[in-house]
Amino acid sequence: SGLEEENLRRVAVNLNMHLGKEMFIRIVDKHSGHWGHVNFDDFRFHTQKPKVPARPKAPVTDVLKFGGLPPLKAAAAMAASEGFDVKLFAGEPDVMQPIAMCLDDRGRVWVAEAYSYPIRRKDPKDFRDRILIFEDTDGDGKHDKRTVFMDGLNLVSGIEVGFGGVWIGAAPHFMFVPMKDDKPAGPPQILLDGWGYQDTHETLNSFIWGPDGWLYGCHGVFTHSKVGKPGTPEEDRVKINAGVWRYHPTRHVFEVFAHGTSNPWG
Repeated sequence: SGLEEENLRRVAVNLNMHLGKEMFIRIVDKHSGHWGHVNFDDFRFHTQKPKVPARPKAPVTDVLKFGGLPPLKAAAAMAASEGFDVKLFAGEPDVMQPIAMCLDDRGRVWVAEAYSYPIRRKDPKDFRDRILIFEDTDGDGKHDKRTVFMDGLNLVSGIEVGFGGVWIGAAPHFMFVPMKDDKPAGPPQILLDGWGYQDTHETLNSFIWGPDGWLYGCHGVFTHSKVGKPGTPEEDRVKINAGVWRYHPTRHVFEVFAHGTSNPWG
């Protein structure tokens, strides 16, 4: 960047003034991936190798105070602000690999389990992602009813409930599944396709209803999407990588609400 170049120039000028020598510094980045950083503060040069204390050796293993606690004990060990307490509503093995959740108008918790992540599966036999419903019928703060709403999904990353069904993000698709009696009332309807998954931790995510009635979601920077209704020509599709998008549930309009950020999730 320009700032880094200016800092290097100042270092060279100071060296020239104090040492009476001209020095040239080159930083070469051979990284072939997406991006990288070159960070430095002040340079200090010595005529001989200085004597410095040996670096402390890193621990062989990380020691996590509460690592590996079972769900009930993990909840009991959590520190909460004054006036709050923590109860376990659901834990393993009742829920595994949760990647997204939402609440419905009955106070139930919907959870998407992501078994495909981080690789989108090719064989339908490996489509194991699913959506669960957890309900507390007696008001004791713990679920006593668990329903598998839908399984056989692939790379699921976002869910929301409303307008008579479930809205699901599973790149390259944004889908709607109508429901009746907590069961799918028909096959998934692919409303939009073209969602990228080049970087699978940046796919469409964090669905939430806005006060304006639109369904909002997030999208990361290194996944490049060209969104449109199935069959839309590429030149008519909406491009998004980093940003926030929204979809109108009755007019079926998609648009980018805001471009920017890096990897928004939540």
